[in-house]
Amino acid sequence: MEEFSTICESEPEVDKILDAKLLDAMQASDGPDVVESRLCGWWAHNHGLGCIRLWLAVSESERAQRVTNREGGSVEDALERVRQRMADDQARYETLYDITLDDMTPYNLIVDGDDLSPDEVVDTVEAMLDAKGVE
Repeated sequence: MEEFSTICESEPEVDKILDAKLLDAMQASDGPDVVESRLCGWWAHNHGLGCIRLWLAVSESERAQRVTNREGGSVEDALERVRQRMADDQARYETLYDITLDDMTPYNLIVDGDDLSPDEVVDTVEAMLDAKGVE
């Protein structure tokens, strides 16, 4: 992701092309039921798509720990990389789309995943969807 982010910084059209394809897929009548992307909640919100817009919130420290568990290295190095990626992505999305990544306005479900296992995240999301009457 870090390498891709670097490419997108120097070639902003990459983001625009991929985001347009993502939006096309989201709006298609035969499009996917689930779409995962950092900005798909924004696209759904901005284009009035009637769907669940879920954000899985995880703190910087937890992200760094997960990166370290997955890739090795030190938590301190991973935390620095996480922070740099967030800063780079924020600058890019603000320039391209006037989007602030800390703004949760587009999302109608937010799950704090810091203390949840992957199975617990699924259980939490399913319970939230059930409460909203979504099958």
